[in-house]
Amino acid sequence: MRIWIFGYQVSAMSIVFKRELSNKEDENAVAVVRDSSLKCQKNGKTGQNSKQLCDMSFKMRSPHPNEMSEHFEVVGHVPKLMAIWLTKFLKRATNIGKVVIKGKRVNRGGGYGLEIPCEYQFIGDVFSINWLKEKLQKEGFNAK
Repeated sequence: MRIWIFGYQVSAMSIVFKRELSNKEDENAVAVVRDSSLKCQKNGKTGQNSKQLCDMSFKMRSPHPNEMSEHFEVVGHVPKLMAIWLTKFLKRATNIGKVVIKGKRVNRGGGYGLEIPCEYQFIGDVFSINWLKEKLQKEGFNAK
């Protein structure tokens, strides 16, 4: 599914989806977040011991792998019509969503600032993937 991330400086890095349960404005909010292992490297922690600390902190986060924690940096949110279905998809711990950057940043002049073309990719069991695909197609998204 092709979509755009607005207003953020994002390079070729690991970007994933996390359910944002603490969002007071939208109970179904799904955040687009930077992978925390990159955040550890960005903070200047180098060497084997700090890599082990980053790996340990990654494993000790939220009890559910698809829920938001303080160790992730939010770079955007999924559109509301998509988030309704995506939050249900992510409730199953074996389901994963990630974002793949598909081009260079541009400013198309729509008032959104920089936009980055990207593709959403979903991984999970056959039933969950087909269910999500059906729901997103009904909402008008181009799900393949």
